[in-house]
Amino acid sequence: MRWIAPLPMITLLCCQSQPDQQNPGLADEVALWLDAQAEWQEELAKWPIDPEAGESRYSPNLYSGSCGVLLFYLEHHAQTGREASLQMAKGAGEDLLENLPGLASLGPGLYTGAAGMGFALEELYRSSGEERYHLGALAILDFIMAGAEPAGQGASWGPVTDIISGDAGIGLYLLWAAQAMERPEALELSRAAGQHLIQLAEERDSGLAWQMAAGYAREMPGFSHGSAGVAYFLARLYQETGEESFLQAAKAGGSYLESLSDERGLIYHNQTNPDLFYLGWCHGPAGSARLFDLLNQITGERKWAQWITQAGKSMQAGDMALQRPPGFWNSHGQCCGSAGLAEFYLDYANLIGRDESQHMIAALSAEIRRDRISMPAGIAWKQAEHRTRPEELSTQTGYAQGAAGIGMFFLHLDAAEAGRRRRIVLPDANVASLR
Repeated sequence: MRWIAPLPMITLLCCQSQPDQQNPGLADEVALWLDAQAEWQEELAKWPIDPEAGESRYSPNLYSGSCGVLLFYLEHHAQTGREASLQMAKGAGEDLLENLPGLASLGPGLYTGAAGMGFALEELYRSSGEERYHLGALAILDFIMAGAEPAGQGASWGPVTDIISGDAGIGLYLLWAAQAMERPEALELSRAAGQHLIQLAEERDSGLAWQMAAGYAREMPGFSHGSAGVAYFLARLYQETGEESFLQAAKAGGSYLESLSDERGLIYHNQTNPDLFYLGWCHGPAGSARLFDLLNQITGERKWAQWITQAGKSMQAGDMALQRPPGFWNSHGQCCGSAGLAEFYLDYANLIGRDESQHMIAALSAEIRRDRISMPAGIAWKQAEHRTRPEELSTQTGYAQGAAGIGMFFLHLDAAEAGRRRRIVLPDANVASLR
């Protein structure tokens, strides 16, 4: 193991320009904890998913592994100038390069495999200027493009349609790569994936729906595994290609989701639990809002923005996030918990209302601060990843369910308060809204 000593940190929460060791920002303390969890082999660093687990598990992916930690460090470096954060990101990048020979076993997914790794390596190249990270990102792009199979009138990487590991998430990565890496053929392959997804759409009375995979037992209509995420990808394809079929399918997906929405603007988690409403990015308004916001941008039809307004105001008025209903359990992560919902209020304050958004951001931030755990170095959070197993607690390092994602929220919040743009915008985020 090798330790990289941190440089003096800039306090973000008060937007000061001078280091303040008496009151370090939470994102700075997250960086310190992640520094201490890094396991070094020469220039390569990797992070156990849960350092407190009896048997450590590691992953290079975006959901729980090195990619998410790397992206947090890049954002931290950009917002604070802390050089040690860039060095830690490079250590994570070396781990991703080490995993290139095993891409086939990881799969092509955005949050679970190669697509997330390719995104992280190219962003590291942009920050560091070191060519080997760009070459690694190109190798991953070639791997993903070579893995596409003809499917109907389009292309696919397998039976899964969703954002997390399936065609929609891979397609979003390809849209990003087409611009960021100047590879127009990536756009054409993304277009083919979209054509296949349109063919897979299931017609409903109110619009179109997508299952996570054909024959999957439960329909989950939200962003991570369902119609909201697939329709979002198709709307992004329309933006890039101008092809009306993509927009019509995306709007039909949005109409179907509207039909599932209750008077509060909430959509149930799955059809076997019609009274269970998630709030976070995975299955709740924090994720589905990305589709509705994008449709509002494209069409100018106010009904899409009004859904975001209704959901945001309803949750605020009922203090749903603070009452912790069944769909919002003891998690502060980006996927299911407080950080993901706080990002929703941060990103859509102009649609929800400044007062309501400020109230919820302050309340959620206070809750996250209250539940932090002070470590010998920095802070972390012990929380539940799974709704059905709230007693199963872990202290994760990664993006979706761990400290890297929670720290990313605080970096975004500080940047917004200081009038700065965020450095990292994931392929499934609305770039026009955030950069």
